[in-house]
Amino acid sequence: MNKKEEETTTKKPEIVKPNELRILFGFEGVNSINDLVTNGIIEPVLIKERGRDVRRYDKDACTTEYIKYLRAKASRRESPHPIGAANDEARKLKADADWREAKAEIEKMKRDELNGRLHSSEDVKAVVGRLVTQIRGELLAFPGTCAMDCATARTPKEVEGILKRNVLEVLKDLEKFQYNKAEYKKRVRERTDWMNERGGEDDG
Repeated sequence: MNKKEEETTTKKPEIVKPNELRILFGFEGVNSINDLVTNGIIEPVLIKERGRDVRRYDKDACTTEYIKYLRAKASRRESPHPIGAANDEARKLKADADWREAKAEIEKMKRDELNGRLHSSEDVKAVVGRLVTQIRGELLAFPGTCAMDCATARTPKEVEGILKRNVLEVLKDLEKFQYNKAEYKKRVRERTDWMNERGGEDDG
């Protein structure tokens, strides 16, 4: 077995959530993914998350099966006629081209994510969530921070100035938040390593 064959054999599946598969297939809602499962077109995989079994999907395998389904569906719609063989060949060539295009798009998305040009919703939510937690903490501390100064203020104007000064401090902290490409890349690699480890456990 040559090196290329070994890499192909040991390649771990990319496991995705239903919503990611929905976007890839161009569906409006996740129910369309459930319909594909119900009709036996694609199969989910069960993985443990936070102590419970959840449905996830092998992106490459599901894409392959979905393309096969579309190819068969298109064939059934065509009525038999003298040049049916030629049409079948044309459909096969188109399906193969669509498959290669889909594979290329998947690989491009993987590269874009690793290079920081594409971010998963989970990573964005985690990074922005940390900022929200920080600002929430500062806002909750706001009354205590202002209380002593306001208590000694002699006029409403002085109270206004105290409140304004503290609000500006919170806004300054918010302005310090910057896009960190390295942090996103780190999250992608950690998630990829975790998926590979899960794949190894399942193989064992």
